[in-house]
Amino acid sequence: MWFKVRLSLAVIGLSFTLTQFSLGEEKQNVKFNLGKVIVTATKTERVAKDVSAAVSIITKEDIEKSNAKNVAEILSSVAGIYVYHTYGTPVEGKMSLRGFNPYGSERVLIMVNGVPLNSGNDNYVQFTKFPPLEDIERIEVVKGPASALWGGCAMGGVINIITKRAPAKPTYTIQTEFGNYGERSYRAEIGGGIEKFYYRISTGYREGDGYRDNTEYTRRTLSGSLGYNPDESQEFILDFDVQDSHTAYAGSLTEAQYKENPKQATSPSCGYLDFSRIALHYKKEINEFNRIEALLFTTDYGYDYPGTYRYLADINAIGGEVRYKLDYPIWNMESSFLAGLSIKFDDVDYAYYYKTTQKIDEHDENLFWSLFFQEEITPINRLTLTLGGRYDKAEYDAYRHIH
Repeated sequence: MWFKVRLSLAVIGLSFTLTQFSLGEEKQNVKFNLGKVIVTATKTERVAKDVSAAVSIITKEDIEKSNAKNVAEILSSVAGIYVYHTYGTPVEGKMSLRGFNPYGSERVLIMVNGVPLNSGNDNYVQFTKFPPLEDIERIEVVKGPASALWGGCAMGGVINIITKRAPAKPTYTIQTEFGNYGERSYRAEIGGGIEKFYYRISTGYREGDGYRDNTEYTRRTLSGSLGYNPDESQEFILDFDVQDSHTAYAGSLTEAQYKENPKQATSPSCGYLDFSRIALHYKKEINEFNRIEALLFTTDYGYDYPGTYRYLADINAIGGEVRYKLDYPIWNMESSFLAGLSIKFDDVDYAYYYKTTQKIDEHDENLFWSLFFQEEITPINRLTLTLGGRYDKAEYDAYRHIH
């Protein structure tokens, strides 16, 4: 077992929050709605135009107006995000933000409702972990370092996918779509509220043939949220997402093979992937100045690649976070203080079945915990001083067994 400790302190700075400065160098961001309240940049509710970081927001209206079929497609419309489909299907792929780890995502923190999707073994995020577009309320993209609040995975930025809340009134939706390359999708959703309780549940199925030969895929999803408000000051939300996918792979091509026929399959194989996420959120308004929030979550990701050799993995994570927020004036200046504790434990199992060698088992256990804080002071209009810091500790334990 070995340990890694990191202490990060960031003066986020003398940051003018005029709109043109908030957008940073990427003018394309103006097409996104900057009047919306966001939580990702500061872990507190802020209007996007008042945040000093470079932020893009994709709303559900943006999603509805687009022709995107999945999260990866809509994210590719954001300046600075590069999406790479590994096998020519929307089931698997990788992305980078502002050039951090091209073809990867281990330095970009990707979350759903604040729950990290990055795998405990390599920090990558496969597209199978993304919820269906129809379940999404908005996507918040913070470009640039955010490690002081979110940890080492956020060196390149943060992407937080916010799913829809349960509706107050009963709603029913049945939807079907057809597209190119044999793409077909079917979806149903129901939601509503009963006194202090509210709910939303959706299920969907999508299949297609892919661009290349032997790249067909299927995907089944079940997701939803259950909410409860004991009183006006408290809220409990349980949200979940369960999905499984099957995809076929065409294999890599040489330059000569690509010129001959870019759609051909050179080494056909397939893979089975499943993912589940369950999270419990709690919010409590103590008074007009004090607020606490808590999160408890678990994720489970598994895949099976039967091919030249069989490769299985089971990646489980459990974690949580507690945050305390205090809004108070300092010498007639607006001030906001945030402090919190987060913890995450990963349990990773691999199994390799080679045709020419014996079976190999690998097991990894990773424990991460951190303390963080942030202080924001606004001495004058459009000028905010921000100081943030974070202490991280990581413990790793691993072994490899050859049968």
